[in-house]
Amino acid sequence: MKLYICEESSDITVPFQETLTGYSQIRLLECKLYNSWYNITGANNEIAFTIGKKASVKKLEPGNYNVETLSQAIGRTSKINFKRVLPTGKTQMVLDDDVKVNFTRKKNFAKLLGFEEQEYDKSDFSPYKANFLPVTEYVVHCDIIDTPTNYINGKRSNYLQVLTLQDREEIGRASCRERV
Repeated sequence: MKLYICEESSDITVPFQETLTGYSQIRLLECKLYNSWYNITGANNEIAFTIGKKASVKKLEPGNYNVETLSQAIGRTSKINFKRVLPTGKTQMVLDDDVKVNFTRKKNFAKLLGFEEQEYDKSDFSPYKANFLPVTEYVVHCDIIDTPTNYINGKRSNYLQVLTLQDREEIGRASCRERV
């Protein structure tokens, strides 16, 4: 049985200890999928800002961040704070009076927070939902499924389960249970 993760080059194989014989059906009772992919990498790890007349660029370590941990990593010394806005899933950027944030640099993380790539000179709310989850779909593929008799969306398939994440700003664990 294999778990394929879309939009990532991951192929996780889960071998059975014994060969399954004498079964005509298999079903997925539960799967737990944990989000551990980096959403901050070398491609989007910088925030440029100005405090008064002093321009600075803060580089973040690659890792998996949410709004709170991203705000902590930037640090209060930058006078920039990000907050998650529930239930909209958007982000609030809180800036001190003398602070500007420049999201036009090449390696910025504006889209992660739901902001446009532009310069901000006052506190604001993101126009879009924050998207901290780089993976949007999990596919559980089982190579022992009888493809001619198993259908998903009217097509023959050896997928055991397809989990599409609707709430993309959710961080942590995604779970799916057996489809009824």
